[in-house]
Amino acid sequence: MDTRSERARVPQPIETPSRAIALLVALLLVTATPRSASAQDSHYWSEQYGTRAALLGGTVIGSVVDLSAVYYNPGAVALNPDAGFILSARAYRQGTITIEDGAGEGEDLASTSTRPIATLLATPLDFDFLGRHQLVYSVLTRQQFGTEVLTYRIDEQDYLPAPGNEDFAGAYRGGASMRETWTGVTWAYPLSDRLGIGVSPYLALRSRELKSQFLVQASTEAGDVGSAIRLRTRRFSNWRALAKMGVSYQSERLSLGVTATTPSLSLTGSGLASYNESITSSDLTPAFIDEPYLAANVQPDLSATFKSAWVVGGGAGILLGGTRLHASAEWFQAPDPFVALDADGVGPLAVLLHEDPRPRRRIGIGALHPVLDERGRDV
Repeated sequence: MDTRSERARVPQPIETPSRAIALLVALLLVTATPRSASAQDSHYWSEQYGTRAALLGGTVIGSVVDLSAVYYNPGAVALNPDAGFILSARAYRQGTITIEDGAGEGEDLASTSTRPIATLLATPLDFDFLGRHQLVYSVLTRQQFGTEVLTYRIDEQDYLPAPGNEDFAGAYRGGASMRETWTGVTWAYPLSDRLGIGVSPYLALRSRELKSQFLVQASTEAGDVGSAIRLRTRRFSNWRALAKMGVSYQSERLSLGVTATTPSLSLTGSGLASYNESITSSDLTPAFIDEPYLAANVQPDLSATFKSAWVVGGGAGILLGGTRLHASAEWFQAPDPFVALDADGVGPLAVLLHEDPRPRRRIGIGALHPVLDERGRDV
């Protein structure tokens, strides 16, 4: 037996019978399975770290002043030597994902979830031998995403070759989740009082799960009953290495910054894929379903990989009166398509990840105006 796969087949051959295909087609028509969405796991700027960045939507590449600089611009770490330990506050964000016409024409699918805002832990590492060099240890939640959709439908149509209409009941439930955590030590050095450089090497752990459940039941005018079930699960985790480099300039009125994130190097990964499908009927005739069908495929020890490409960013901050304006922009190179989880055998199990081959750009502008002075009085 293949050590990577355990399969059950009834009967031989494994190919789906023609009437079973008809029933599965009916399943698709009745439940109107959600169409594949654009494969962005999470918006590139969906997570912010630190109070200032959260208020400004992350537009602080050129103007970060706390230890969230380990992510936004490592060069700024060198210009803020007195920045202390930072632990982002626990807060929650509610989000809604809508798939237009996901349950059929004019019927949208929506999923609402409440999840914590990304966590950042950063603390300086103080050693006497460092001199003007600075080291900061950090752990941050780079991306997190989770959604689940459910749709069902009861219908009466003439889908199958059996005489008359059939009563159909169908349901679909699908979900996706993803989380990525970065851990690393940032090195930074001030070239002058206003100019600093730095690099944050990171070890990234990415975990992802995709799952779906399919069920359809049908009955004919003659009282025959058939059903089809399909269950599919794919999950994997991957360790990879990458680095983010930055240069920062800061004066009292003006600040500038540029950053570059390297493509990642996949180190190791593993995953699981499973697929179960069965079709049965009380009427084993060509008019309904001519033979039952069962397929099972479980592959628990698969290799997994993940790729990310170059990211280049820049930003600025300028003080105008009592208000500081912030602007940031980033350019994301799209990685080549790749198979994250390579599975074979019965059922579609492989996870192919790809994005639009065109580069993506993100631009943001924000303004910060203090309403209280350092003593807590109105400005």
